[in-house]
Amino acid sequence: MRNNSFLIAMLLALFAVVIAACNKDDKDETVPMYSYGISTYQFSSVTTSSGSSTSTETDAEEMKTITNAFADVFKAALGVTGTPFSYNGGDDKVLAACKQAEEALKDKTFKGKYTLEVNRVDGATKLIYTWNSPEPKQPEPGPEPVAELPEYTILFYGYGGESGDMYLLKNISDMYDAMGETNGKIKAVVQYKFSSADLFANDDDHIEWLKAESEEFGFSGDEWAEKYQWKSFRTVVDPNEDFRDILFSKLDEIIMDKDNVDVGDPDNLTDFIKWAVEKAPAKKYVLAMASHGSGYLPELDQPKNKTLSKALFPDDGNEGSYLTITDLRNAIRRSGIKLEAFFMNCCLMNTIEYQFELKDLTNYLALSTFSMPGLGGDYETLVKGLANSDIETALSDFCKASIAGWNETEEYKYSDMSVTRTSALDAFGLAWKEFTDRLIDAYTNGGDEVKAKIDEVTGSYALRVDDNVASYALTSYAISIVDVAPEYFPTAFVDQFKSAFENCIVESQASKLLMDNDWLISCSILLGCKNHYTMCHWMKKENAQAQLEGTSYKLDESLVYGDNVIIAADFYNADGTTERLLTIPGQRQELGTWGSTFDETYKVLKFDQITGWSRWIEINEQEPTLVSPISMQYDFVDDCFLPTK
Repeated sequence: MRNNSFLIAMLLALFAVVIAACNKDDKDETVPMYSYGISTYQFSSVTTSSGSSTSTETDAEEMKTITNAFADVFKAALGVTGTPFSYNGGDDKVLAACKQAEEALKDKTFKGKYTLEVNRVDGATKLIYTWNSPEPKQPEPGPEPVAELPEYTILFYGYGGESGDMYLLKNISDMYDAMGETNGKIKAVVQYKFSSADLFANDDDHIEWLKAESEEFGFSGDEWAEKYQWKSFRTVVDPNEDFRDILFSKLDEIIMDKDNVDVGDPDNLTDFIKWAVEKAPAKKYVLAMASHGSGYLPELDQPKNKTLSKALFPDDGNEGSYLTITDLRNAIRRSGIKLEAFFMNCCLMNTIEYQFELKDLTNYLALSTFSMPGLGGDYETLVKGLANSDIETALSDFCKASIAGWNETEEYKYSDMSVTRTSALDAFGLAWKEFTDRLIDAYTNGGDEVKAKIDEVTGSYALRVDDNVASYALTSYAISIVDVAPEYFPTAFVDQFKSAFENCIVESQASKLLMDNDWLISCSILLGCKNHYTMCHWMKKENAQAQLEGTSYKLDESLVYGDNVIIAADFYNADGTTERLLTIPGQRQELGTWGSTFDETYKVLKFDQITGWSRWIEINEQEPTLVSPISMQYDFVDDCFLPTK
């Protein structure tokens, strides 16, 4: 029984083998099996956007995205998994699944150019399907690349006037020389008006300079001066050109069509600034104005007055034309440009009144309290500094280099330059208002002794910066007042005042004479008494004595300063009237009006609006120092003014 069972089992097993073999043979003949492989190794990827066949990291990521997007649809349609995988549904179904998967890719764009293949790999490789990606989509053309703007454009606006040409043209030449070392970081533009031929002829130094410079180019000095008198030129500085060559060979190419451009017309300054910004755009702008200056006087801040001999940018080619403080402010404002820095290569312009009128138009001011030496600023240092340093370092170095150059000659005993940070002026204005309040309180309520001390400071030690203005050194006056009335200026206020002042100053330099005597010069301020300011007239002492011979009048020795004597004093009253005190023979004259009033000039200034300084001019009873040591060429000895020996 057991043997029969074994035999039956063996027969059944043999039958199963035969049946299996038969089934296998039958399947091989009628239903072939296919195996399809779909993987990254069976896709070819060609990058066309870069022109290189080497796949980058970005190409590999994109190829993976394409593969997954295709395979997800393809495999789902066939009901298979894995890579590679087997499928027995036939080539047509595989191809149909591929077409279905193709839909998943039809609207996509790619950076590269790709070919995707599906192959049968159960025997000899057979290509079933090929997909080619569309051409890479080219980006839309953008705007042309914008060249990097230079850091600064320097705008030089100059007028010789009274034979300043020699110096100012040398300043322009220095800019040309320095521009070649800025690596394109700095641009410069120039508008310059020449003086009259007569003014050239009246200055031997200018004639000799012009003769030496022009003869090399085939000119006589007289011919050149006559041809270009009162003409103006505009140009963008080309660092590859020699300015002397331009001046004496190519000047006609840049001469402006308009003859005798009025530099006292604010519209012409506005037009120049706008032209400069268009021709030489930059990230920031520095304006340099070079000509004559006059500081601030109320009589100058009114419509043109042909009788004035001193003013800002007086144009001898257009009689009676000059710039007022209002003209200057409006000219810059209308240009639409906020300046980074403003250098006035002009005498006496570092007044607190000008600083406050200009503070919203520029971030920095570089100005001189005393007369500006003919040499002008050191433009080579300015150009190189702007190219290689931050703005405050550049302006500080410019200030120091300019003073160092002026100190090389004994001619400029009284010279200075300060760089002011205008963002700090509002705080200083508030501090000066408190100083004014305290000064008025001390003067009116401090008793006779305090009043007498303040009068002594005003009458004997206030430093008049020039005989042609009624402006006085601001800081030295304030320090002297505080010293004689300390009970009205407590330490806490003095510290606050000092801090507010120091925050305004980036750099302050002065001539050797001033520095050796510890005179702090930062700016000037209008000073007067009894609601007027005073201007003096001078005469040589020997001439005055000759006029007095045979009369009963004697020379007032208190009005004698060195070889000169004050012969008259003009009082400019707040109500607009003018009086003259004749010291010889000693009488008053009514001169009429000076053209305006304090209410219409000084009291509308931003400085007086904030500080009320005109209140002190109204109540002060002591006439300030009438003589400027600068005009008399005095030296400082023992804190007094004594004639130079």
